[in-house]
Amino acid sequence: MKLALQHITNLKKGEEITIFETGMISSIYHDYREHWMDGQSTVLWAKFAEAFGGQVFSVNNNEKIVNAAGGRLQKQYKDHITLIHDDSVSALKKFKSKIDLLYLDSVDFDWLLNSPSEFDHQQSQFHALEEVKAGLFHLDPTSMVLFDDCAVPFGGRCSLAVEYLKGKGWKVVHDGYQIAMVQAKQSHNMLARQTIASMLMPLWIDEVHPMQLPWKVYFDLGKLKERKFYKNWYDREVSMKLVLQYVTFLGRGDDSIILETSMARSLQYGNDYGGRWIDGQSTLLWAKYVQHFGGHVVSIDKGDMTDEATLSRLTPYASYVTLMHGDSVDVLNRFQGKISLLYVDGNDFDWLEVSPVDFDPMPAQLTTLSQVKAAQPSLHTDSAVVFDACLIPYGGSCTLAVDYLKHQGWKVVHDA
Repeated sequence: MKLALQHITNLKKGEEITIFETGMISSIYHDYREHWMDGQSTVLWAKFAEAFGGQVFSVNNNEKIVNAAGGRLQKQYKDHITLIHDDSVSALKKFKSKIDLLYLDSVDFDWLLNSPSEFDHQQSQFHALEEVKAGLFHLDPTSMVLFDDCAVPFGGRCSLAVEYLKGKGWKVVHDGYQIAMVQAKQSHNMLARQTIASMLMPLWIDEVHPMQLPWKVYFDLGKLKERKFYKNWYDREVSMKLVLQYVTFLGRGDDSIILETSMARSLQYGNDYGGRWIDGQSTLLWAKYVQHFGGHVVSIDKGDMTDEATLSRLTPYASYVTLMHGDSVDVLNRFQGKISLLYVDGNDFDWLEVSPVDFDPMPAQLTTLSQVKAAQPSLHTDSAVVFDACLIPYGGSCTLAVDYLKHQGWKVVHDA
């Protein structure tokens, strides 16, 4: 979203900007504390339009959501927002103005709500495709299309529409949970020259409980700023859900082995893990998954794995988890089973703890590469590899290992 707003601001200096959104904010209608994952996009666009000059058009076919949003947004941003009760494709066909940013987030992609046998991904994808076709007439060479909910199984709602736009000469300039596209002749000209990693560099100013909103956006003196861009727990959660759904779809059941190269540090802090939330809860997530769906977790760590807090938290999953003490590369070289999911974490990339002059990214990157090479004989054609802590300077500890796997024929399916 920051990329999209910065793009249109740079290209439209001094001009009114038009943002058209499909899928209005629903957390106004619900209790946003319980439904914060439904997003705050409509509020963000409205704040942006008020600060920089522009108009936001947001459409939803649910009258209750439109009325609830109107009660809050049209009072506060009445000169900058128009809420439309209609089908999004129909509304786009009726629209008369040019669109600078087309944001597509309607018809929920419900892969988390249904079992694989019940899930129909085509409804959301076909609707997004029809939205793009209807909106294309309102786009010019400087416009951007932004899709939400893409980095999930089957390409989320985005896959058909993205391929359609590629066929029309559009290029992807950001590919993550959201996908941003511009026309080809603009793609070399825009902020995509900067890496997404440097643009969205986390600050980690305060200790924050992981269930709080991942970021807070605010406006000050007419400038869009990200005051606190916390560790993006939403993207991390998405990647873990993605890989677990992938493992489930392939139906390995009791044969699934999840191997992680470092145990979650926060286990040592019991239930009151306080400021250690950033160390993750991966071990518990894998354990809970195999308890419900079958399989086994192998967690490797060089540190003390027998402290009371760790053992007490893992006791309910004792028959599903094997703790292996030792160097991860040595253990992987000796490992005999087939790994369904390799989770590579724990090669601490300490760029936040030392000055740029003192920082050397190579040790962590070389260790990760060695782990992947050692694990490769245990990986098969349906295996998945997940790396943690990649969206930081130098590509985190992932860079060398990711490039190595690409040369071995592997593909990146989620990048955040």
